[in-house]
Amino acid sequence: MTIRWGRQANQAGWAIPPAPALGAIVVLAGLLVPAAVVPPAALLQAQEELAQAQAELARLSQENQELSAALADPDPNEIYLIVDSQSQRLYVYRGSSLLREAVVSTGSGKVLTDPARDRWWVFETPRGVRRVQRKIKNPIWYKPDWAFIEEGQPVPPPRDPSRVVRGILGGYALDLGDTYKIHGTNEKDRLGQPVSHGCVRVGDDDIEFVYENTTEGTRVFLY
Repeated sequence: MTIRWGRQANQAGWAIPPAPALGAIVVLAGLLVPAAVVPPAALLQAQEELAQAQAELARLSQENQELSAALADPDPNEIYLIVDSQSQRLYVYRGSSLLREAVVSTGSGKVLTDPARDRWWVFETPRGVRRVQRKIKNPIWYKPDWAFIEEGQPVPPPRDPSRVVRGILGGYALDLGDTYKIHGTNEKDRLGQPVSHGCVRVGDDDIEFVYENTTEGTRVFLY
């Protein structure tokens, strides 16, 4: 970006002479800095961060347009789900008719790091439009590495029996792909709070209703 100077009048009516050309200006740490004094590595990093932010903004804008278009004129016979992470609610709709409203728990947004292996996780519920890929009765949780790290325990081998945990996901689950699910919970007292690791936790009666009234391919709108 280049700042261009021109002639203008101040409040007293005096003409302000053109300022000397400053050349290219970049934003670094929230300040306008002449590019000539910015180290090349810092400039490159700032440009990469700007490009990433612009790409993310474009993606979110596209998702918002698709979501708005899909919800503006729904098929009167289509059953679909809406997950509102702001209000911690899940809605079951048929067309424009609300069939069920449920209090849920979505991602906490917390970050967990594993310095020993130089990796990290952000526990957020995804945004956008997904579809139910599988419906599961009595789902089993296969405990991932982060769960052991979070508990301060050593991480076992991939097929270790300690990874198999029954009952924690309730009686039903809808698989949304990429390890994300809508499922029951054994922590019903925490429903209504953003405390999950990214999945959508639902109470017993509500998850049974959701399970019984959806099919593989049902659309799920998450925002």
